[in-house]
Amino acid sequence: MSQHTAGPWAYDENLMAEGTFDIYGLREDGEYDPKIGEVYSCGADARLIAAAPELLEALRIADRALDVAGYQDVQPVRAAILAAIAKVGA
Repeated sequence: MSQHTAGPWAYDENLMAEGTFDIYGLREDGEYDPKIGEVYSCGADARLIAAAPELLEALRIADRALDVAGYQDVQPVRAAILAAIAKVGA
């Protein structure tokens, strides 16, 4: 499993006008942890990156649910989910 900053993540909208978004880990109290990255693009990219930990967890949950269900017709969906998880290295 790859090492990464645990989610949830958040982005700082204060730099939005400059086209730069700082990505931070987000503590339970709502405060930012140290900066983990920057995005030089649009807000949609920053939102997608900030959502990455939750998206990865959703894929893991979906894969487990599909596996337990055991339906053969969901195998293409499971293959896509596992391919996305594999890209993360997790």
